[in-house]
Amino acid sequence: MTHPQSPEQPSAQGSHPQTGSAPLGEPGSGAADGRPYPQPYGHQGQPYPPYGQQGQPYPPQGQPYGQPYPQPSKTLAIISIVAGGLAVLFSLIPLLAWPLAAAAIVCGIIALVKKGGGRGLSIAGIILGGVGTVIALIVFIVAMAFVSSVEKTSGKSLGELQSSLASASAAANAEHTVQYKVTTNGKAKVSYSDAAGTSDEDIAAPWTKDYKDSGFVLASVSVMADGDADTAQVACEILIDGKTVSKKSDAGAYASAYCSGSAR
Repeated sequence: MTHPQSPEQPSAQGSHPQTGSAPLGEPGSGAADGRPYPQPYGHQGQPYPPYGQQGQPYPPQGQPYGQPYPQPSKTLAIISIVAGGLAVLFSLIPLLAWPLAAAAIVCGIIALVKKGGGRGLSIAGIILGGVGTVIALIVFIVAMAFVSSVEKTSGKSLGELQSSLASASAAANAEHTVQYKVTTNGKAKVSYSDAAGTSDEDIAAPWTKDYKDSGFVLASVSVMADGDADTAQVACEILIDGKTVSKKSDAGAYASAYCSGSAR
């Protein structure tokens, strides 16, 4: 014998008491008009919403957010420190050091004002440029004082001193003609020097030797009689550019004569 179901008792387990639908949020549940209720995110494989708006994905791991800022240029700073180093290196040559020092200081200041890269390099370049300027100035002052002292001591101006030096240099490089003359009344031995070195010759009559040399010339010639005869006679003479600079003679056993001279 069956009992009729009470109207107050739900017809199915878990159904709504009035609509007969499944509870909200459970599979298969829906509204009264038959449309399903939205399921919570992550439930039964439903994906989570993407990051950001309009499906923007998460940034890759390690990548910074947004676009990177451009790095400031270090060109002027590098020019400044290089020019400053060269200014110190060539500080003993003021006419070369001063333009380099000016370039170092100007480029360093511009780099600092424009807030470019390499602030430390710019400051170092300015300091080196200043050091190079000071050293070059000291060198210039000392050189001018030395020139003034030389002019006062010699009584000549710088131009006159340069002219004298040029004349002395030309004279030192001038070519000279050297001539040796030897006389003897018998056998003798001659030793002489020339541009090639030192040489010896045996003679029995008057003898001459000519050669040319430039710059400082040191000429020498000697003659010695070959024998102990008391009648032996020898003589030597040196001429440089046609002028006699040395002349000697001797007589007797083993007579000898030595001549020497120089030209500048």
